[in-house]
Amino acid sequence: MALQINPSSIAKNVVRANRRRAVLATKRALVTRNPCLARPSQLSVCSPHPDAIKRRQEAEARRMARAREMAEGHMLDAMGVKWYEGSLPPNMVVVRTPACVDLLTQRAAAEGRTVLLNFFQDDCYACRTLHPKLKKLAADHPEVLFLKVNGSREQLRPLFEAHGITKVPFFHAVRDGCVQSRFSASLSPEKLARLRQELQAAAVAFRQAAAGTQLHTYQHQQQAHFTQQQQHQHQYQQQQQQQQQQHQYQQQQQQQHTAEVQAKVAVMA
Repeated sequence: MALQINPSSIAKNVVRANRRRAVLATKRALVTRNPCLARPSQLSVCSPHPDAIKRRQEAEARRMARAREMAEGHMLDAMGVKWYEGSLPPNMVVVRTPACVDLLTQRAAAEGRTVLLNFFQDDCYACRTLHPKLKKLAADHPEVLFLKVNGSREQLRPLFEAHGITKVPFFHAVRDGCVQSRFSASLSPEKLARLRQELQAAAVAFRQAAAGTQLHTYQHQQQAHFTQQQQHQHQYQQQQQQQQQQHQYQQQQQQQHTAEVQAKVAVMA
């Protein structure tokens, strides 16, 4: 028995399929414009309150930041660049030798800045996941110098041994050439809070040092101004004395000339 095809049923099926595709396309467009429509059960979550809108915007910003970080990581892997050698803030430096650490630490101490030594290794997963957060913290605290010390480099292994570093990621906060605190950090809330606390303390110390420098500069300027005033006063007194001496000399000359004239008149009389 030959198979019989009903053209009308085929046309109806095509119409139904096109209608389903149109409905799906419309739903996708709506979901793209408003993500809350992706799950009808969560429609009540998308509140029109300004605080709720702000929280959704912040969550979207965090999601976009994570997406950028992942894209940057994939790009660095494709280029053969290490995860810690990508785009860094100006106050974050990947050191190569212990001499470089000493030089940058001394320079920061002369500027009144705190140095945060970040000890890490190439194969440390916690170090890699913490790196984006460190970059953001470095951008938020330009007064702190972040030095990343890689324990996977043979040149820096003596520095690990000298500081007794046995686990990574580990941090040393160095101020005025002395280690002020030692602590470990990760993405856990408690350790991130400790890291932020240390950065806040570094910012306060930097502002106090800057205020002390400004006070010293002000005192020096006041002293220089006082000395300049004394010099001007001394010069003025010298000028006054010279003028008085010149006036006295002129009076003496005038008196002497008057006496000579009177003597001549007396002789002629």
